[in-house]
Amino acid sequence: MAVGRPVILGTPTALDTVKRAKAGITVPPDEPKKISEAIMTLKNMTKSHRNALGKNGYDYVMDNHTYTKIGELLEQTLIKNGG
Repeated sequence: MAVGRPVILGTPTALDTVKRAKAGITVPPDEPKKISEAIMTLKNMTKSHRNALGKNGYDYVMDNHTYTKIGELLEQTLIKNGG
């Protein structure tokens, strides 16, 4: 997501950042047909739609996963827990 491209996520996860960020398509793992369908869905999208997904992902990473943001969250957690 940090490179600004649409993503196909095929990993089981409780926190689906691709879906949350509206940055691509999430598919069940170990289902090649679903992965193939996701690839074709991205291929058949307009370039502007793919670019929008990519930008959504990039913006999500910049808003939530930079070193500065992670440091701030760590600091808040430590302060909250008396660290």
